[in-house]
Amino acid sequence: MKARINMSIDVTKIDKERLKMGKKRQDGTYGKYLSLTTFVDTTKEGKYGDHGFIAEQITLEEKEAGIQGNILGNSKVVWQEDGLPPSKPQQESQADFQDDDIPF
Repeated sequence: MKARINMSIDVTKIDKERLKMGKKRQDGTYGKYLSLTTFVDTTKEGKYGDHGFIAEQITLEEKEAGIQGNILGNSKVVWQEDGLPPSKPQQESQADFQDDDIPF
């Protein structure tokens, strides 16, 4: 089944320790990567119209120890191949966005 899922995260909640350095690029720079997990349930809609959440991915050892990944945001199914009607996308204002608040 195909689906379109919009996601939004709060980058200020990212645990910098979970950022991993990627392989060296041709231009000599490195990317930084964060592994994420999303849980989606198209049969339930949350308080704000979401269908799931996005969290930092945890290891099996962390899971067994009862550690949970930080919840960073929400996910919302806006189109689904089997006929779920698309939702109207939310318009977000970029006017107040400042890079100074990003923790990396």
